[in-house]
Amino acid sequence: MGNHLQRDPRGFFGARGGTSEIEELEIADRYTRVPDTVPSGAPFNIAQLWNRFATGIKETEDVEPNFETAVKRHTLLEAIQTSSDTGRAQKL
Repeated sequence: MGNHLQRDPRGFFGARGGTSEIEELEIADRYTRVPDTVPSGAPFNIAQLWNRFATGIKETEDVEPNFETAVKRHTLLEAIQTSSDTGRAQKL
């Protein structure tokens, strides 16, 4: 394993409520769309992606991620970088 966000196991970290203590947050089961038998890491991520893709086609919904999602993510990443560089909160 290396430093690859889509393949390496990662946690979801943040603070809850009025505390500023960062801790690993649990991801709700409703966001898992594949069986528990799917191995973690890349197989899990790809299975989740294909599941979402198939569901989007079957239910004639927009399939995510799409270009609009990418723009939103890049805007968020830019704000994070600017906040880190300047030490100031950014409004989105």
